[in-house]
Amino acid sequence: ARAAMADDGPANPVRSLVSRVLRRSLGLPPLPAAPPAPPPAPLDRVAAALGRARRVIVMAGAGLSTAAGIPDFRSPGTGLYSQLDKYGLPEPEAIFDLDYFRRRPEPFHLLAREMWPGGRYKPTAAHAFVRLLERRGEGGGGGVRGGGGGGAKGHAGHVRGRAEPGIHGSP
Repeated sequence: ARAAMADDGPANPVRSLVSRVLRRSLGLPPLPAAPPAPPPAPLDRVAAALGRARRVIVMAGAGLSTAAGIPDFRSPGTGLYSQLDKYGLPEPEAIFDLDYFRRRPEPFHLLAREMWPGGRYKPTAAHAFVRLLERRGEGGGGGVRGGGGGGAKGHAGHVRGRAEPGIHGSP
């Protein structure tokens, strides 16, 4: 409570003046100055390091996309796997099985259309950041290569030197 009443200095001059006048008139000593605010996060240093880097690895989990409303895979009742009954799959994981896709691609295409950015789900700032890194890698040099936390294949990978979309999450 004492720190909250400390002299705020130039940030709040009216409060500072009222506090000093009241404390003086009541015969109380001045409050100690509030501790200085911590320095801002060194984002400029991070940005500079990214600018110098030849390669950047982005490791992210489901939280990158769940923030956009995209369901994770396994949460009971809300996860993607619990929402696939409408596709008539033998098991939920079949939606991402290449052999199953070759026999019956329609379920995957329907799901991809539903989840494609710009439709029901909007990319987050984190998605935009990963895309920016990926674009930086087009034409050679750095950029994003596949990889991700929790077994995810990553949002982008390089195939024959081209940036290609990766699998979103892991089955």
